[in-house]
Amino acid sequence: WDKLSQKTKVELSKQRVEYGFSDGIESDLALNAYKEIVNFTHNHKINLIGFKLPVSKEYYTERSKLNLVKTKNILQNYPPDKIWDFSSLFFDQESYFRNSDHLNELGQSKFVSIIQKDIN
Repeated sequence: WDKLSQKTKVELSKQRVEYGFSDGIESDLALNAYKEIVNFTHNHKINLIGFKLPVSKEYYTERSKLNLVKTKNILQNYPPDKIWDFSSLFFDQESYFRNSDHLNELGQSKFVSIIQKDIN
């Protein structure tokens, strides 16, 4: 990822966002599954922690252009107990990414060590 030109990174990030959100359309299946998870955890008195995983600056920028109204409404009506937002954690560490929204082995290792410290 870190070897690509900025133009290529932006284009690939656009493609990943379009693939993940079907041209800006949120997945009702995924949103319904999330509601079920929240209901289950609350009914069983389990704390639910949401994770926003690290993504590249380019992916974050492209995803931020989407108006994810359904997702925002679901999160307001079915909030997790806590959200750990790591989305911008490695914005300046391009060598940690395999592509715009997946860490490579080095990035995974760094991320796991950070999570372990936060948990303890």
